[in-house]
Amino acid sequence: MWQLFTIPFSHYCEKARWALDYSRRPYQERAYLPGLHLTATALRGHGKTVPMLKAGAEHLTDSSDILQFVDRERESGVPGLFGNDDAARSEVLRLEDWLDENLGPSTRLLAYHYLLDSIPTLVQVAGQGYGPLGKLSLGVTMRGLRGGIRKGYRITPDRAAQGEERVRKAFAETDARLAGSPFLVGSRFTAADLTLAALSGPVLMWPESIHRHDRQIVTQDPIELLPDSFKATVQSLRKTPTGQHAQRLYRDWRRVSS
Repeated sequence: MWQLFTIPFSHYCEKARWALDYSRRPYQERAYLPGLHLTATALRGHGKTVPMLKAGAEHLTDSSDILQFVDRERESGVPGLFGNDDAARSEVLRLEDWLDENLGPSTRLLAYHYLLDSIPTLVQVAGQGYGPLGKLSLGVTMRGLRGGIRKGYRITPDRAAQGEERVRKAFAETDARLAGSPFLVGSRFTAADLTLAALSGPVLMWPESIHRHDRQIVTQDPIELLPDSFKATVQSLRKTPTGQHAQRLYRDWRRVSS
């Protein structure tokens, strides 16, 4: 069986997980706490990052590569994620790459900027589905890594403000694409929509988008747990066409494997 190695609350891991669930190919998720994921990646000689997909002889460590591989290997009857023709495929690939580079890093930076100051809140949001010991371990781990995360991602108030500006600019561009269209490319769900919804998760926090370690659907909105300044940002982004689109995608297209 295929194995997907993840940090459960990583939005890039969610991107890969969603593609696997959508493809209906059976797989096992191997979930690790931040830092401990290195035992799964470095010890196998495949770098330091997740997601990592092990599928037979294949070891894929880039979320975009995983999406393309999974799309080729999807179950019969599952519509492809990259459009109906070469032109659509080219546009889906361009948008996916643009979102990976412009949206994903900024949403991560913004969420960490607000939540690293309140580890209990971070654990409540990111530790969904963990038992008491799992939540305790996550809290200890994030306290230990807090300084390194801030340094590694260069998280400062100025950088957070720049990150929010980049998120809003990206949303403005996708808002324009969604005007009069149900999807980002053409009239069908593609990897561009999947990527948009997954990578905007840290700044929208729709209950449907929050990963539970036990693979159940979150029903309680976490927004009231957030610091007031972050809460205001999330509320304003949810109201955008892109924010509403992401919620629809999770409700209509996010098949969760048991």
